[in-house]
Amino acid sequence: LDLATMVKSATQPCTKKSDKPGASRSAEASSAARKRKGSSSSSSSAVSESEQTRKALQRARQQEALALRAEGKEYTPTKRQRKRKPKERRKWDERAASKLQAKRELGKKLRKEKKGAPEVVVVPIFWKGQAGQRGKVLTVCADVQRMLAEACARTLRLSG
Repeated sequence: LDLATMVKSATQPCTKKSDKPGASRSAEASSAARKRKGSSSSSSSAVSESEQTRKALQRARQQEALALRAEGKEYTPTKRQRKRKPKERRKWDERAASKLQAKRELGKKLRKEKKGAPEVVVVPIFWKGQAGQRGKVLTVCADVQRMLAEACARTLRLSG
């Protein structure tokens, strides 16, 4: 810019909101920059065909949404279909699922067995050489088993 235009802009009264003398010049410069920016984008219209079809579809969906909103309805776009997993990945997933299922079934079976297993095992131990000892030990074991059963404990008595 030359000195004459700067003096001229400084001496003119500002009619815009800003009281700064250079403010009008910056507004002119920004509008010129916008014009230049807009002209450069319109000249580069070499957009790929896939991009053009995407834009056309988006415009159509937008028009559909606006029409539905004008009617008072709600626009819900269709869901995209997911890509199918590769065959190797599907087979791996199936095998992993079957292994997991087998592991769960085994765990259930073990828990069921543990649930039925006795909490206390009563083992009668006596000497064969002492004749009276066997009877006493077996009666005491039977009494212990009965008392544990009354206390809601699962018991098992091994016969001697």
